[in-house]
Amino acid sequence: MRKASRHFAAAGLLIAIAGCGVPRPEPIAANMRCNLVRAVLDVNADGGAAGADALKASYSAMLSAQPPGADAGALTAGGGFEHLVLSGGGQHGAFGSGFLAGMGKKLPEYDVVTGVSTGALQAPLAILGITPAPGDRILKPEDDFPPEAGKPNRPNIDDLVSGYTITTEKTLYNSHGTAGVIRRARMGDLDPLRRRLDLMITKETMLDLAKIDPAKKQLFMLILNWDTGNAEQVDMLDLARRFERGETRARGCFIDVMIAASSEPLGTPPVLIDDHLYVDAGLRFGVFARAAIDAGNAVAANRAALSGGKRLQAFGAHTDIIRNGDMTVRTEAPAKYSALDIVNRARVILVNQVYLFSIDEVLERAAPDHQVRLAFITPEEMADGPPAKGAQFDPAYMKRMIAVGKARGQVGVWNRVLPQTAR
Repeated sequence: MRKASRHFAAAGLLIAIAGCGVPRPEPIAANMRCNLVRAVLDVNADGGAAGADALKASYSAMLSAQPPGADAGALTAGGGFEHLVLSGGGQHGAFGSGFLAGMGKKLPEYDVVTGVSTGALQAPLAILGITPAPGDRILKPEDDFPPEAGKPNRPNIDDLVSGYTITTEKTLYNSHGTAGVIRRARMGDLDPLRRRLDLMITKETMLDLAKIDPAKKQLFMLILNWDTGNAEQVDMLDLARRFERGETRARGCFIDVMIAASSEPLGTPPVLIDDHLYVDAGLRFGVFARAAIDAGNAVAANRAALSGGKRLQAFGAHTDIIRNGDMTVRTEAPAKYSALDIVNRARVILVNQVYLFSIDEVLERAAPDHQVRLAFITPEEMADGPPAKGAQFDPAYMKRMIAVGKARGQVGVWNRVLPQTAR
């Protein structure tokens, strides 16, 4: 009888979840639309024809920057292509933030930065790098930022670490539990994260991004159009330039894209942008880099051609990949499990496979004169304690991963480097 009661209760919960629809948000007024500059990325096409062509075209200046007959010796000192690929990973993004900050003055001045999910949160400050943080970015302890966040003349990349340094999960996420799934079709919301981004992506931050020459640098985030199922690459520097021209809404749109990139289905609600609902694109791509890899290969080939066949002592292109997480699926063998456990386990395995495919493509696609460096969290580095079970953002774990990332970045320890030397 007791067992039958449990079955009826479980069935009742499933019926309640299935039958409780959530109204679609009202359409956005024309004057409030973001009008994103975006391109569809198709896993079956060559990086999404529109996205690939747009990015390659923007690098035509790079290919012609050094005229025929340029001194081959000068080519060995620079003139290459620097590319940063930031993966998703939620709270594991603490590792990537620490790694980039740990590189300090050795952090490359990246030409292209792409981000998925938590990588999208990292991307703006990563492309600003070691340039000074803007004066209107005031990060206070009462807003759960560390005391060092307020020091003067700090680099942007240090503020990235401050963004991941929290003392409570509520700083980034509101949990609504099972009741939230039934009533709102989500377990929580990212309203706290939105408030945090509002403190970090300030007006002066937008103006600093707007100063970046779009003919030489690009900043892209990937979001998943829930309506169409397509992953869409968004040109974030276009939003910064529109803000500079007086379109104040562009800053809100910039943050909307970052929230959409972080909105995991069922965990948090989709974000309405330009009459479409958007969520985290990690279901389609763990990282996205194909167009930039092709552009880097072209730059490397151009440098090789200009060298007149002489051996180059430096790579023509570099791509750095930060996997905000590990590359394995940990063994679990619980004595008991629930339907939710089964769903969560399947999701972990699926996402891991997506990330492996995405990263392997980058490693395989790079030309011989295009070096790829990959950093990720190892099982040994997680041995001191994985995230607390059920926590979306575990402050203690994130603090440990910041320290691990910083230690690795300071000494330049990458998990894989291919190839090791230039041709």
